[in-house]
Amino acid sequence: MVMEYWSGWFDHWFEKQHHTTSVEAFSDVLERILKFPASVNLYMFHGGTNFGFHNGANIQDEFPHYLADVTSYDYDAPLTETGDYTNKYYACKHIVAKYNKVLTKVPSSPVVSKKMAYKPISVTGQLNFNQIIDRIAPEDRTKSDSVVHMEKLPVNNGNGQSYGFVLYRHAEVAVRVNSTLQIKNGAFYDMGIVLLDGERKTEKLTSTSQLLQFGYWETKNAKLSLISASYGTRTLDILVENWGRVNFGVHATFDQRKGLLENTKILLDDEEVTGWEIVSLQFKSKWVNSLDAWGPVSSHMTAPTLFLATLQVDTPYDTFLDMRGWGRGAVFINGFNLGRYFSAGPTHSLYIPAPLLKTGTNHIVVFELFTAQAQLVFTDKPILGPE
Repeated sequence: MVMEYWSGWFDHWFEKQHHTTSVEAFSDVLERILKFPASVNLYMFHGGTNFGFHNGANIQDEFPHYLADVTSYDYDAPLTETGDYTNKYYACKHIVAKYNKVLTKVPSSPVVSKKMAYKPISVTGQLNFNQIIDRIAPEDRTKSDSVVHMEKLPVNNGNGQSYGFVLYRHAEVAVRVNSTLQIKNGAFYDMGIVLLDGERKTEKLTSTSQLLQFGYWETKNAKLSLISASYGTRTLDILVENWGRVNFGVHATFDQRKGLLENTKILLDDEEVTGWEIVSLQFKSKWVNSLDAWGPVSSHMTAPTLFLATLQVDTPYDTFLDMRGWGRGAVFINGFNLGRYFSAGPTHSLYIPAPLLKTGTNHIVVFELFTAQAQLVFTDKPILGPE
């Protein structure tokens, strides 16, 4: 019994291209398995999508040691992410029929879903970073002398936070013109964005070489220069994103806690900062749908921001969002979390199944960390890697 015959492979962020396996190679191995004869389980027959923040991750011995999966789990499987037939599907069907000795009634194949490239829509509203945090409910806020990882926070009826982002805020830190922030005895799990009075001080992430710098899991005790216009009391925000938990391997080789761990000390000019407000940004559907009082869209983005756009639909069809030109973030359609996008690729689209759309007005919310666009663009096919 072949328990996992890999029909393709999945993708990690920063990889150069979408993983594929040729129809010929796939067919050759499948036929040899059945001819042996042996039983077989295909992984995957249909991969689908890592909706929400539910993507997994892997570890490896070399840099970068942690690899987060992309949102699409197309996997180059016999059925595509949208459930469409491929040449690999037809080859599989032919080979199975050839070696199947049991009389089997084969139903008619379902009709392939129609795909639609809806017209581009404009971004019409935004909420800046402080406005986002102001909308977080009291039960998702915690006071703590030191930093705490998200799973240990007393939220969700004491069950902790599982997914999303966690914010560590201190409203009164004394900052000099060239202060230095250090994450002592720890690192970020998995990406940290530092803001001073609502202005981002960490770089936009575009390449793996940056993972060795301040703000990521690779380097402990990293330092960041906080360049300020003048000496004074500032609000320090440290926003940490959970990129996804490792779902393969043995427990001893990885730590699944996310955010900043308890033994971590936050130093500002070599002095420990204590007395934090810790805010859970979980982006649950009810909260996303409750957002209102959207402001006008600014052309200058200095911090993570929420953007709003509306799509008018006569008939819902499968479609894809083309996120090329955006930086990194997540998209929500009528409150449903489609998943993450990232300019580092290889994938640059997000799949919207027709059942997530409704006739009439559909609200699309984008949480962008770095770089926004004035429009949202749709396509009728996925962008799984470089053309």
